Amino acid sequence: MRPAAAGRGRDGEALRAAAAGLDLLSAWQRSFGALDLQASVAMHASDLVFTGLAAAVRRRDPATLFEWSERARHLSQQVAPVRPPHDDALAADLAELRMLRADLAGADWTTDPTVRALRDRVRERQWSATGSGATRERRTLAETSALLPSDTAVLAYVYTGTGLHGVVVRPDGATVVDLSWSRVRTALDGLRADLDMAALTRGGAMGSVTARALTARLAVLDDELLGPMRRAAAGAERLVVTVPGILGGVPWAMLPGMHGVPFTLATSVSRWFHGTTAAASTRAWASRRDHGFRGRRKRSGARRIHGRRGGRPACCRAPRRP
Repeated sequence: MRPAAAGRGRDGEALRAAAAGLDLLSAWQRSFGALDLQASVAMHASDLVFTGLAAAVRRRDPATLFEWSERARHLSQQVAPVRPPHDDALAADLAELRMLRADLAGADWTTDPTVRALRDRVRERQWSATGSGATRERRTLAETSALLPSDTAVLAYVYTGTGLHGVVVRPDGATVVDLSWSRVRTALDGLRADLDMAALTRGGAMGSVTARALTARLAVLDDELLGPMRRAAAGAERLVVTVPGILGGVPWAMLPGMHGVPFTLATSVSRWFHGTTAAASTRAWASRRDHGFRGRRKRSGARRIHGRRGGRPACCRAPRRP
């Protein structure tokens, strides 16, 4: 890829070159199953991802930015799942390793020559024979809008390395939202310390002081991080949120704007659609208004336990008179 393309205003060329590079790295990543090699590929891809994201932001096209938001998450998801090996020889070597570890308990079992030979053989087999995790098709903006329920919006946050932006996707369209990374970063800098102090001083003499500091910091994050996105998603009753790693420590459920709002924090929109059914999506919301359902469950449980008399559960009927 020619990095100067984006700098000279040729964003289309930069996007095509970055996409081609990521596709090449993704295909290479799928060819082996060693986690350290997969992580190394993801590190090499970071410059391409940031180049593509920055060019997509400059284009101001929601579809392009949403595509790169999903691309940025796609490469890191191609991880080999933990499964029993299909190779009989590999399974036998692993079984022998487990037996040797049990037999050599209390000693430095890794120095045993047989153990070393088995570990090298297992490692070589895994590197050459194990593939990466199954790839999932990335959803486009048009597909996402068409599949979203009428009361749901997607808040996709995008970090370009120098700025923070977002794409709000609704069933009737999408909007690019610019956010203040400098103010969000300032609020994030002391967030972990405030959360730790609030947990340690809860109910103590310093409890009210730390609670006020945490409340003020959460209010800033709510105003700068969530507020602009919620306004662009006006009318949505449920939210699907995807975030870059830089926002991984945000306690979304504690933000004032999320109080009483059902939401799910998804790895990616494509993965959320892949693994979500109507029943599963209902369980995925972070805030549930299911008290009536719980009450019905309790009453039905009482009926099963105590049986019925006269059409009412035993726990609810009036006592018999002598």
